[in-house]
Order: sequence, then structure tokens, then C-alpha cells
Amino acid sequence: MSNEQTETLKPLKTWSHLSKQRKRPSEYEIVTANLHFHTNNKDKPFEVGQGAKMNDWYLKYRNNSPLKHEDWDA
Repeated sequence: MSNEQTETLKPLKTWSHLSKQRKRPSEYEIVTANLHFHTNNKDKPFEVGQGAKMNDWYLKYRNNSPLKHEDWDA
């Protein structure tokens, strides 16, 4: 494989998920954006064993809570 065929990719910045803003995010935006990773899969909040007590708690108290929001990261 020649050097022309290989492409070196730059590593992503810590704030790559904020790149749509077209400006460098503030320190506050970097440390507070997209922190709710457990909302990605509503039926399995944390990727641990099926019988994990932490998953049971989130399924019971978060999913069945009267307080609802479409996107907690909005």
C-alpha cells in the first residue's frame, strides 16, 4: 500500500459533538453537553447485566416518572 492510498485521520477533539456550532465551545458547554448517556436506550439504561439493580432502578423511577421530556440533552 503506498502513501497516497493511506489517509491519516486526526483524532477527534473532546468537544467533537459540538462541532456543528461553528465556533469553539465554552468550557461550560464542553463539560455539560451530552452527559446523559443513559438516555440512549430507554429499555436498557446501562450496558450491564440484565439483572443489574441499577437498570431496575432507572426503569422503575425514570421511565415511570410523571416528569417526562423528549430530549433531556436539549
